[in-house]
Amino acid sequence: IDALKKNNIPFSDKQVIKADNFTEGKYETEKIVKSGDLPDGIFTVNDMTAAGVIHTLKRHNINIPEQISVFGFTNGLISTITDPPLSTVEQNGYMMGYKSAELLIKRIEDKEIPYVTEIIPTKLLIRESTKNIL
Repeated sequence: IDALKKNNIPFSDKQVIKADNFTEGKYETEKIVKSGDLPDGIFTVNDMTAAGVIHTLKRHNINIPEQISVFGFTNGLISTITDPPLSTVEQNGYMMGYKSAELLIKRIEDKEIPYVTEIIPTKLLIRESTKNIL
């Protein structure tokens, strides 16, 4: 939302759809396709949901990324075996697990650990499911 505002692009709650697995990705994308109002792209909460989006778009002969871009979040195996290969955010699961275990051990040992926010670096991996629209 902040990025849209920063670029003077209007935001509507209708642009946010709840879907966090393959089946919901398929189902919600079906509703978008039937509406006839395709967005430029769909950014999903994880790569499995993006795979569901791709599945439905391909079933409707909608070309990815020529007609619509699809972007995932995780960078697991799914992102490399979808057709087309999925652009995604690499969330660095190893570092997330390492930091979580580190905080858990500190909490077990000290018991008085305050709330902590850890920022873990991510990376955009641009593959074939997205196109540059600028």
